Amino acid sequence: MRNQSARFCSATTGPWAYSILDATLAATLRHHDHVIGCLRQENFSIEQAAHTFATLDSYIYGFVLQEISLPFNTADHGADMFAEILSNTADDYPHLTEMATEYTARLEYDFADEFEWGLSLILDAIARRHT
Repeated sequence: MRNQSARFCSATTGPWAYSILDATLAATLRHHDHVIGCLRQENFSIEQAAHTFATLDSYIYGFVLQEISLPFNTADHGADMFAEILSNTADDYPHLTEMATEYTARLEYDFADEFEWGLSLILDAIARRHT
């Protein structure tokens, strides 16, 4: 697959693109190795380190993908969008309507703040399993 990616980069953007792909891969591998090393230094077994790394990486990557895919800017809270969508479908989605109207529609709500809450939840669970 990496060879296919390299061929695609060379064919579509020039041979210099492969060096960027390779540098990005090297940086990613260094980062992964460092995180796993930190976990091992904290006496995580290799299995615990693998599970912990996969969980954290998936959460962080997934959150970023979800945040950039939102159909609204988190600064404007999407309240207008939610109100419009749910005005016709509130009976079909009562729990989503409740969350949107009683929690996310508040002026102080910012989706980005959910990252810290979720990360804390994951870190607490990892700490309980590690001890």
